This record gives sequence, C-alpha cells and structure tokens, in this order.
Amino acid sequence: MSLPSGGAWRGVAGAVAAGALAVGALAWATNGFTAVTTEGARRLAVQRAPVLVPSAPVRTSDDRVIDALAESGAGATRAVPRAAIVAFFYARCPGVCGRLGETLQRVQQLVRARGLEDQVRVLSLSFDATHDTPAMLARYARERRVDAALWDVRTLEPGAAREALLAAFGVVVIADGAAGYQHNAALHVVTPDRRLVQILDLDDAEGAIAAATALAPLSRIAGR
Repeated sequence: MSLPSGGAWRGVAGAVAAGALAVGALAWATNGFTAVTTEGARRLAVQRAPVLVPSAPVRTSDDRVIDALAESGAGATRAVPRAAIVAFFYARCPGVCGRLGETLQRVQQLVRARGLEDQVRVLSLSFDATHDTPAMLARYARERRVDAALWDVRTLEPGAAREALLAAFGVVVIADGAAGYQHNAALHVVTPDRRLVQILDLDDAEGAIAAATALAPLSRIAGR
C-alpha cells in the first residue's frame, strides 16, 4: 500500500482542516450541537441570557410616535407594569402572519377569561412602515377585534433603532421581491423591565401566557 505524495498529503490536510472548520461553525451556530436550527439556537440563547430590548420609535394607529414597548392609553397609568407577549408582522402578509394574528386573538381571549389583564398585555409590531400606516393599523385592529386595553398594534419607524430592536429579538426580515417579506415568526415574552426571556412557537398561546404570568413577581418589584 503506497503512502500519499506530498501534494496528496496537503490535499488530505486541507480537507481535514475544512471539515474541522465546518464542524466548528456548525457547533457555534447550534450552541454546541444542543440545537439543530438557528431558530432553536436563538431560543436557547435567550433562555440562558435574557436580552435587554433597546428603545425604538413606533407609530400608533392614532398617529403618535412613542417607544415600541411603552404602555399607552389606560395602560400608561398602571401602577404595576405588565409582561408583554410580542409578535412581529406586516398587515399584508399572506402566510404565517394570519396564524400569528389568530394566536394573539386567542391570547387576548384567555387573558380576559382568566382575569389576567393586570399581568399580561399583547403587542404586535409591524416592520412594514411603507404600507402599515396609522389607517392600516386601525383597520387591522378592527378586523382582529383588538381590545386596546390589552393589545397594542404599532409600526416600527425606519432607521437604526428599528434594526437594533429587530436584532435584539433575533427577527430576520428579507424583502421577497414581490412587495412582501420573508421573516421568522414567534411569540416573544418580555419582562416589565424590557428583558426578552423566552421565545415560543407562534401557535403556543398557552405557553406564552404561562411564561408571562410567571413574571408577575417581577412586575410587582418593578412597580415599587
């Protein structure tokens, strides 16, 4: 059996090195192989190290500009802040946004039925500033039967702050070339002091409510 020549050895070494780099990259992308997808890695990272959500301006359905996570209306006068279940969408979305909206309607119903209005709120943030104007937000809210005391629908203003907020949540938005977007969709649970602590499947209304209500002690502390 003949040994590889010098050139062949270099080829073998190169292949081994490339393989090692690929394995290392996969390990990094999956948090040491404990998650098999980028989405799974994103969720694990948040559970291990909650992310402080930065401020970003949004436009409301009544054409005001406020901070993305700010309480508004009656919520702004609450003595004790509430945990938020946050979702990202755009109103013209023909795909997962419809399911996401249905889940948030379910969350709203459950919050009412269980008397959790003082603990949990819902927040829908659009990343489509071109089309999701205040009038469109108002229309969306009517169609989804949004209770303004529990659920806010807002549009992120374009700019660096918008990009920083999306990055903090791990939300990827890519124009699809047909006036729409490809994006990941999930339910994000945020503490009253603006920390993203859990990310759940977009259909998991029960899980999101359980995670948000578990933060009730934090709400009382933040309200002191």
